[in-house]
Amino acid sequence: HPKLNLFAAGHDGGLVVFKLNHERPPYCSHNNEVLFYIKDRYIRSFHFESGRETPVVSVRKTTGNGLRPKGLFYNPRENTILVTYAGEGGDRYESYTLPKDGQSADNVVPRGSMARAAIWINRNRFAVLDKANVIHIK
Repeated sequence: HPKLNLFAAGHDGGLVVFKLNHERPPYCSHNNEVLFYIKDRYIRSFHFESGRETPVVSVRKTTGNGLRPKGLFYNPRENTILVTYAGEGGDRYESYTLPKDGQSADNVVPRGSMARAAIWINRNRFAVLDKANVIHIK
């Protein structure tokens, strides 16, 4: 559509309409070496050199509550990913400390809370905008 963020693709089985604001998965890249994204309820990494994709950590508990991921922000210094979610019950953020190479991702427990947005502002600090439009530094 020329004025809306929609486009359609037709094929033998029918027609598929894509809403660009809702269908785009959250992702971030680091130094053109690795790409982090959410797929099948996992934060995954794709290493450009090797072409290898690996699931890093599960986001099943959060996405199972009707929340959909809308933003993903990586901090290489802390090896931590912030994920922001949108849902009918309110928005939320969670912080996932990624496991070191070779360690299990099943033990990662996210820290988070209800918030409108969260983003890294320093190498070990992030800002959170809560429901009352107050910014907290964590």
